[in-house]
Amino acid sequence: MDFDPTAFVGAMQLWANLQYLASLQSRPDLKHELEHDIDEFQTEIECLEQEKKVLKQFLFRLEERVSSLRKKANQKKAQLRRLNKRLDRNPPAN
Repeated sequence: MDFDPTAFVGAMQLWANLQYLASLQSRPDLKHELEHDIDEFQTEIECLEQEKKVLKQFLFRLEERVSSLRKKANQKKAQLRRLNKRLDRNPPAN
């Protein structure tokens, strides 16, 4: 009979699962520890979700500010181009 690596891996996984189940039976407090950990993770997730909302609002305000500043800069550039055209047509007398 040839060695079947798939069957060997399956048997090892089954053995690991059986050991895990045995360890659960020997640790009745594990359920409470896991529930506590899950609660902590959920609390952290909720906090991070709230931070994410705040950061999205902040980013939105920054994008609005950048847009406003670009608009003002473009207006100033247009104003400067008009002034340069006027000066090119009518240079100041020195």
